[in-house]
Amino acid sequence: MGATPTDPVRTELSSPPSQPPSQPPVKLPAGGAEGELFNRMNTGGVGNGPTAPATFGKMLAEDLVEIGKRKAQRMVRRGYEAGEDYLDESKRYIKHNPWQCVGAALGVGLVLGFVGGFLSRRH
Repeated sequence: MGATPTDPVRTELSSPPSQPPSQPPVKLPAGGAEGELFNRMNTGGVGNGPTAPATFGKMLAEDLVEIGKRKAQRMVRRGYEAGEDYLDESKRYIKHNPWQCVGAALGVGLVLGFVGGFLSRRH
């Protein structure tokens, strides 16, 4: 099963056609940081000396940290945008329904006042 331009996942590793692969094909990401990391791992970008596994581990950890940072930044940005949207919607609702908002605030204040009074009288 070969990769096609519309196929989001590559399923075969490059191996000589004369030898069958020793393991079943591994599903790999088509692109992005994970795909770049896999390509760096398998193209010899790590080195071949006695410290190659340590260098590889360090590169892997650094790349995973960078991926995590980007994902966290994206999530924070989305949360901030969602909060701004809720704030804008609330302001618009208050402008269009001022008396309903006053009534809701009054009701919440009364309920909190009764609960606070009830709890303060119980010793």
